[in-house]
Amino acid sequence: MLIKIFAAAIFGLTVFDTYLTRRRIKDYGIEVEINPGIRYLSTLFGSEISTLLLLLIPSLLWIYLGIQFNLVGFLGFLAGFKLRFFYNQLESLAFEKEAKAIQKLINLRSRALPSQSKSEQDSDPSQTGPTNSEE
Repeated sequence: MLIKIFAAAIFGLTVFDTYLTRRRIKDYGIEVEINPGIRYLSTLFGSEISTLLLLLIPSLLWIYLGIQFNLVGFLGFLAGFKLRFFYNQLESLAFEKEAKAIQKLINLRSRALPSQSKSEQDSDPSQTGPTNSEE
């Protein structure tokens, strides 16, 4: 029973990782991926095929071998590794969300500010520093 729980956990966490990796490559480009194999295969076959070949299929092979040879400890170790990687992915998602919010705020502020040329800024007294007229 424990072996099936580990196998299901590994599979679910791997599917999540595969989905996020594929999405990030599509959203931000190949440079965002740390795995050089995925980066290379993405240039040849695209993000879908590369993540399937280098993330999902190897995990399915490890799950199959663990079940076939009744390697409960190995599957438990792999599930723990995938769980820690899942936690890292969640932290990365939180960072990504904050970065998008900051970018949105920057875009809103840049649209709200009127654009002025350099000569307009030089002649505008509100753009200069404080003066001491009381001296």
